[in-house]
Amino acid sequence: MKKVIQTILYWLISWTWGIIMTLFGAIVGLISLIRGHRPCRYKQAIYFQDFGKSWGGFEAGCFFFTDENTCSSVCSHEWGHSLQNLVLGPFMPFVVSLPSCIRYWLREQKTIKSKYKF
Repeated sequence: MKKVIQTILYWLISWTWGIIMTLFGAIVGLISLIRGHRPCRYKQAIYFQDFGKSWGGFEAGCFFFTDENTCSSVCSHEWGHSLQNLVLGPFMPFVVSLPSCIRYWLREQKTIKSKYKF
C-alpha cells in the first residue's frame, strides 16, 4: 500500500509542480515511442534507452533517456534528478538541468583553449 501511495504522489507532483520538465519528457517520450524505442520502468519513473553510445543520460520530469549501454548507476542518478524535479518544480530547468547540460558540453570540448572561452 505504501508503494502505491508513493507512486501516486510521485506522478501527481510531477504533473503539477514539476509540469515543465515532465511535459518536455512526455513529448520526447512520445517521439521515442514513434521511433520504436521501448519504455522501461525504474522505480516510479519511465525511461527509454538506446540513444547513442557512451554519453550517460538526461532526466525530463518523471521520464529519463539513456544511452544503449545503460547501467543501474546511471538509472539511479537520473532517477535522483526526477526527485529533484519534485522538490524544485518550475525552477528545475534553471537550477539543475541547464547548468548540468552546459557543464557536460564544456567537458566535451577537446582542447584547453576552447574550454577557456567559456
